[in-house]
Amino acid sequence: MSRRFVTPLTACGRRIGAGLLSALLACAPALADPALGETWLIGVSLGSDLSPLPSETRHLGYELSGGERVSFEDWYQVRVPDLRLDFLTELTPDLGLIWGVGTGEYGEKYRIDPSLRVGLLYTRPVGRNGVLSLRLTTRVGGRLRERACTADYGDIGGVQRVNCRLAATPLEPSETLDYLWDEKPGDRLQASVGLIFRF
Repeated sequence: MSRRFVTPLTACGRRIGAGLLSALLACAPALADPALGETWLIGVSLGSDLSPLPSETRHLGYELSGGERVSFEDWYQVRVPDLRLDFLTELTPDLGLIWGVGTGEYGEKYRIDPSLRVGLLYTRPVGRNGVLSLRLTTRVGGRLRERACTADYGDIGGVQRVNCRLAATPLEPSETLDYLWDEKPGDRLQASVGLIFRF
């Protein structure tokens, strides 16, 4: 495994009281099988590739028949962002296990499910200064789902379930439910090939 491109994690111990992120970073090697090689943190990110959808929607809204504006700000604002941590555990000098977790993301009217990521990284020397790498990963979970609203259409339609974003459109309330978000993450399957030369 090419250790030149990753940074070893510190030992598990005194950092437990420093918060969740510090505890995960400090204890990641302890989560791996002791018979395996070392474990490194290779990625930390906030948000998934689906996060921009509710984030951009929260700036929108519509007006009721009486002129009152309904804002999407509170409905689609992030309450808990999706924290993603990715690790690499050495299996052999040329093969590593990629694994990671996503905490999920929550807003009043949507949810991105927690996720698990697993994959393999294979490296092979090329000449004296090069490294060829093949990386394959898959993500389980991380689906975006949207919750419906309850709207009062008065004498015309009464109280009905409706897609919050489409409540003021000409569509029938029941038809808008077909457009509720139910999206899979874009990084369900990923493959990449890399070639690095050091000069």
